[in-house]
Amino acid sequence: SFYTGKGVAYKSHYASSSFDTALPDTVTYYNQLQAAVQNHSYGIGVQNYYGINAGAFDVSVNRLPHLVHVFSSGNSGNITNASGPYSGVTRFANITGNLKMAKNALAIGAIDSTGNIPLLSSRGPAYDGRIKPDLVAFAEDGTSGSAALVSGATLLLQQLYRQTNTGNAGSDLIRALLINSADDIENAGPDYTAGFGNLNVYHALQTLQQKNYFNAVLSSNAQTDFDLVIPANSKQVKITLVWNDTAAMPGATKALINDLDLELVGPAAAETWLPWVLNPAPHVDSLQQIAKRKKDTLNNVEQVTVDDPQGGNYIIRIRSNTLQTATQAFAVAYQVDALDSFTWLYPTGSDAVASGQRQFIRWSSFFPASATGKLEFSKDGGTNWQIVNTSVLMSDQKFNFTFPDTITTAQFRITTGNNVFSSDVFAVSPPLNLKVGFVCDSVLLYWNKPYNHSLFQLYFLNGDSLQPVLQTGNNEIILSPGAGKPYYAVSPVISGKNTLKSYALNYNTQGAGCYIKSFLADLVNNNEGSIKLELGSLYNVRKIAIQKWGNAFSDVLVQSPVTLSLFEYKDLLLQQGLNRYRAVVELQNGSLLYSDIETIYYSNSKPYIVFPNPVALGQPLQLLVQDVIGNAEAVIYSAQGKLLGVFVINDRVLSIPTYRLGTGLFFLVISERDGTKRKYPFTVQ
Repeated sequence: SFYTGKGVAYKSHYASSSFDTALPDTVTYYNQLQAAVQNHSYGIGVQNYYGINAGAFDVSVNRLPHLVHVFSSGNSGNITNASGPYSGVTRFANITGNLKMAKNALAIGAIDSTGNIPLLSSRGPAYDGRIKPDLVAFAEDGTSGSAALVSGATLLLQQLYRQTNTGNAGSDLIRALLINSADDIENAGPDYTAGFGNLNVYHALQTLQQKNYFNAVLSSNAQTDFDLVIPANSKQVKITLVWNDTAAMPGATKALINDLDLELVGPAAAETWLPWVLNPAPHVDSLQQIAKRKKDTLNNVEQVTVDDPQGGNYIIRIRSNTLQTATQAFAVAYQVDALDSFTWLYPTGSDAVASGQRQFIRWSSFFPASATGKLEFSKDGGTNWQIVNTSVLMSDQKFNFTFPDTITTAQFRITTGNNVFSSDVFAVSPPLNLKVGFVCDSVLLYWNKPYNHSLFQLYFLNGDSLQPVLQTGNNEIILSPGAGKPYYAVSPVISGKNTLKSYALNYNTQGAGCYIKSFLADLVNNNEGSIKLELGSLYNVRKIAIQKWGNAFSDVLVQSPVTLSLFEYKDLLLQQGLNRYRAVVELQNGSLLYSDIETIYYSNSKPYIVFPNPVALGQPLQLLVQDVIGNAEAVIYSAQGKLLGVFVINDRVLSIPTYRLGTGLFFLVISERDGTKRKYPFTVQ
């Protein structure tokens, strides 16, 4: 309902499953839902073995090759594992659950907005030394949020794939795209803390859109080559091979069954590059070592990177060893980054930026490590510029910036050397505070008007999303109630740019009522009445009055013209017994709107008051109690001493029926816990 909750794949459909058994659902279940991804943001304790659960998820993917299982790595990064091959190795191998040892799924760790991995984010390796987690992604509350972010990214990739292909992409391709496009952090190359790096959905979508990928199938002891042209002045080439491996037997010391090998062959076969491989030895020093190029015999994900490659014709070569199945399908994704290339990532022209807030602006660039740039900001859409920082490090790819407290179009630019990189023009605005004035035969919505802004867009919920309904130059609007359409939001209009919407609210649940938002009457200081009236709106209100009952209701407070929405009347002349009040709102057309009647019971410091006296036959006799002490009783006797009724006193006001008493003199006797008795005569007429 708010701009911060939109999500990554905000029009996706979802369903839930029980994780009581920590096993995948059936093929029928996934097919009925047309599910492309299943998010698993839960853990079952640190477990370092390939068990039934891990095998079941590998089987699940082999039966439904397009299905991507995404697991949170866990929030046990501060725990030293006490079992398995990595027992006693401090703060490594603490991924939560043997199900996350699956080969054909993604395990996702956490990273914060500054690029740091929280201590609690669970680390790898998998029990057999495989690289885990596969990736890290942003989260505010642990790896559960990180996994959800990657699940949303997976849906975006599947959607883009289906726009130009028949059916879904294979999960091996989706994983290859996500892993290959990730930004390398921590140690150079893969590591057991961040896996292959930080999620970069933009680059993953670019790779898919540019068709920088391929799929193929190998039989045993076979080889296939793919040509790759690397332009001159490239900063880096990155290639990732992924395949969905056959499930291993529970308890297997090594999970990999079918082994494929990736290598990159340079122009004229002058040089060959092997994938990056980590040292899986169960020692902290070994697990922290930088990855080395060598043949990988553990993982079903392999990656080759080359920095500053020479331009020319290369070969991506995939080889198979002896396979345990007849064939093995695989996917390869690749990315070639040009030297001195630059892309603004946030804000873009479609982003709505909150004014007055400090947040990171972000870009993607490939410059020498020491390159700096001059960062400038324009708060009039590119006409005038102010210097923000003269030496931003290009490789940081982010800058923490405080956006001005205003409504405007804005733009950034970075100048480095002879290059000037300007961002899209975007809008900066505060979120508006939408409120409901009244809900009568029409509905009044109103909102604040920051910086005297003069054009606003109103939205209503239509189907599964907010749709624009009208624009207005005012900061209030009266609507006819629409059946089934009570949800509205509003945003400022700025040069056709996307701006922040208010909270979307249901006008029926805001407690506004028909002008009178609240009317309350309370006893204060034991002898004073406080009567408060709050209006939901001043629109078309001519006069308000607070009235008190005597023989009829009469005004005790009148206000006209009405310029405030909150009123209070102090009644210093409370009557013993009931004091009743109501509020009246008079509109410009003469219509009168009445509140409910509110009552103050006043005992005038007496322990009990019996009223009215005399009481009309059939009307209740009221007993007002100053202090409800519990277990006290009120007993009615006739004038001749006959017991006629017993009532428990458990509230400040006790209503006693009189329709069976007849007329005449009666006595109300109150018996308290300490034995005190009080007698009150009354007459029924």
